[in-house]
Amino acid sequence: MEGLQEVVRETINRQVLSPHDLDLNTFNQIQNQMNSGVVQGMYQDIMEKKEETLSQVNILLAGVDGNGGHLYNILHNDMARNDSIGYLTVGSGGEPANSTFIRNRYDDSCSLSDALLSVTEAKSQAEEAQGVGREMDIAVISEDGRRDLDETEVSELRDIHDEIIEAEMEARNETVEQNSYDFSM
Repeated sequence: MEGLQEVVRETINRQVLSPHDLDLNTFNQIQNQMNSGVVQGMYQDIMEKKEETLSQVNILLAGVDGNGGHLYNILHNDMARNDSIGYLTVGSGGEPANSTFIRNRYDDSCSLSDALLSVTEAKSQAEEAQGVGREMDIAVISEDGRRDLDETEVSELRDIHDEIIEAEMEARNETVEQNSYDFSM
């Protein structure tokens, strides 16, 4: 949360106060010497910029404690716990990624390999959205701690995903050929 607060401070300093040759520290120190109407107007501008900035932030936070895994979504300066479905998607690729988890019937009973493949597929689907890059970091968090998958493991997951997509396409084409129907009138 400190990082988020720093982003808000920097945005306020840059967009609201710097045109007046001020920053938040200086504003707080000299506001008693300023016209109260000016201070009130600047304070209102600061609060509006803070709300605007926070409304654009969406953070996914995950962790494990003695009660199991937990997922939190921090959005619009509010935090919601999303443990019940076992996954959480955020950002411009969130909807296609979410659809992937639903289609795969992902839940907390999935094996680790199935979960990793579902995450890989969800990320691949998310990449279709504007602004979503191909970079993918995967960490497995368990009672034993955290283990980051290396580039080779992530690449292998992408290769397996590509094989699944190819097999699904072959099965679809085969099914269409076997069950073709003449729709001409």
